[in-house]
Amino acid sequence: MIKLIAYLLRTSRAIRLSGFFVLLALLAGLVSGAGYAVLIGILNSALSGRRGTESLWAFVSLCLVVLLTRLASQGLFDLVALKTVFDVRLQLCRRILPAPLCK
Repeated sequence: MIKLIAYLLRTSRAIRLSGFFVLLALLAGLVSGAGYAVLIGILNSALSGRRGTESLWAFVSLCLVVLLTRLASQGLFDLVALKTVFDVRLQLCRRILPAPLCK
């Protein structure tokens, strides 16, 4: 995962706002991961009977936060990856086109 992020940052420097998108996607992914951890804690405490009705609202709201941050993270990573692949393909085409057809 770290190699992928480093590659995306290195190859997409020419793409406008791509570094910002990668950092935003990382932040959303971290929030989503932390949300999953808190969800496990809420479920554990609810199953052991330590919490009441407030755990239901915390669970529902946290599920929504996890869902939205997960979608945002995945969407932003997909956007940067698509732009990076497009840029690499364009560079490759620019190298191939000036080449002579035969020797």
